[in-house]
Amino acid sequence: MMAGAPIWKGSASCRFCLVDNQTLFLEIANLTTQRSKLRAVTRDTLVNHGWRKAARYDAYDVAILLTVSSLNRRIDSDNVAKALLDALTGLIWHDDRQIRRLLVEKDEGSGPAIRLRAQPHDGERRLATDFAATLGRVD
Repeated sequence: MMAGAPIWKGSASCRFCLVDNQTLFLEIANLTTQRSKLRAVTRDTLVNHGWRKAARYDAYDVAILLTVSSLNRRIDSDNVAKALLDALTGLIWHDDRQIRRLLVEKDEGSGPAIRLRAQPHDGERRLATDFAATLGRVD
């Protein structure tokens, strides 16, 4: 459990905090699928506000929440996720193939358009276990 409130760094357009020196939270104000824009805003924010951690080779669990004004808005969640994961390559992980679990959810509301949580993979095989149980198969 974290002691005290997280210390956010950045600006209204993009900010981040690192919890327990291993879990990264990132918030981006504008929703886009353009890799170059996400790369610029995330790299500028992280590097300009003291990000000194080297990219790691560990496996990661990543959760992304996209907040839209209307669920009818035509935005492909998978394209936003891929662009964001690519933008963080070299800063958080060496290659987005290191991501073992990825959850992307789109919700209606206001606030930061993109929220990301990246943390070391917990080692559990939830889906493999769930599918095996559902289909009546055992590894």
